[in-house]
Amino acid sequence: MGANEYWVRVNQIVPSLNEYLHLHWAVKSKVKETFLEEFILVLRHARVPKHNENVKLRAIIYFLERRRRDMSNYGSVLYKFVADGLVREGVIPDDTAKYVSTSEPVADTSRGTKYGYTYIGLQLQGDQSK
Repeated sequence: MGANEYWVRVNQIVPSLNEYLHLHWAVKSKVKETFLEEFILVLRHARVPKHNENVKLRAIIYFLERRRRDMSNYGSVLYKFVADGLVREGVIPDDTAKYVSTSEPVADTSRGTKYGYTYIGLQLQGDQSK
């Protein structure tokens, strides 16, 4: 981990885009808020500073079952939630492409865990804001 790189663990897996789109609006809101509560907590614990340049997001999602998945479906929901959390916490000014770039999340089933979870990497590009 470099000086401008932070990894946080969220003990949740977001639904895939296909699952998320079929949820009732109230359930969608609850899913997002539940994720953001934990994400913001671990973000604060990691002491991620405010940043006025691009943040590159990466993720490793640890699933319980070994099966094929369309990881871009998970990434679209996950990275939207993460970007919203970064804006809410004031880490970045907004969640446009100027401030957020992503790569497709990686799936991992090798941990033998009882619960799924997600590692989220934030790499701060350029100079950190003062």
